[in-house]
Amino acid sequence: MSTKVIDVMVEFARALDLTVIAEGVETEDQRARLISRGVRLAQGYLFGRPMALSSLRRWLGERVHGVPVSRAGYGTLNDFGDSAP
Repeated sequence: MSTKVIDVMVEFARALDLTVIAEGVETEDQRARLISRGVRLAQGYLFGRPMALSSLRRWLGERVHGVPVSRAGYGTLNDFGDSAP
């Protein structure tokens, strides 16, 4: 999807006072572009892939507030935040 379409969609949502959540984020480049546009919430393969319930329980157990324990100081898994690497 072109960046112009994304920009228009983000601005439209903001004009309606809606929270923008990006779906389908797969790369760090996409993540960085969304951050630069002020999008703070996202989901997609970059953050986690589909998994069995037993794997999900283990995955969640290794996290603090949604992020890997090794990155726990950077905000929640899906919240880019201002301090995200």
